[in-house]
Amino acid sequence: MTENTGGQQSRDDAQALLPARSAAEMHLFLDLHPCDCGAARQRGVQELREGGNGGLMSVYAGTCTGCGRQWSVAFSLPESPPPADRIGGSEPSAIIDPGEWLWLSDQDASIPAGGPARSGDRARLGRAAAELDEAAKFIPPGHDRVPSGAFTSSLGRAMLGAFPHRFLRADLEGRAQLYRAGARGTRDRRCLETAS
Repeated sequence: MTENTGGQQSRDDAQALLPARSAAEMHLFLDLHPCDCGAARQRGVQELREGGNGGLMSVYAGTCTGCGRQWSVAFSLPESPPPADRIGGSEPSAIIDPGEWLWLSDQDASIPAGGPARSGDRARLGRAAAELDEAAKFIPPGHDRVPSGAFTSSLGRAMLGAFPHRFLRADLEGRAQLYRAGARGTRDRRCLETAS
């Protein structure tokens, strides 16, 4: 995997297709990679096209609200998408690195303290668990942690530098289990706060 910069792409540049495993992964990639000026990308217009190899591609395009530049990002689509409740298949992402997955999980797991858990909070905890599962997919069989070479983005490397222990299999799986319990409403939310 190469450095994920999220930069502008030509709409017809089949060489620059990003291999996405699902629509959810495409949306997360766009959220993680703002315009070059730093403004968040609005999803803009999505268009399905036939790719150069006969497969389908999904092109998102829009105009940056920060600098006014036109942008587009093109994704190749898998022949068979994952189940509706999954972000990706059994292989790790080729466009979002493990540190970015951990960062996304932390965002979804940061629910307000106090009061009963709302259904929206439970849904966010379910996503947080799924995002930790995605980070864990980078761990090779027989190993106990995500290898440093899997971190290809600036955000991912920063997360590894700040929280190296959180990329251990035991930590990723333990937190995912805790978040799933919270998503089902079977654990006290105070337990979730201690995991942060």
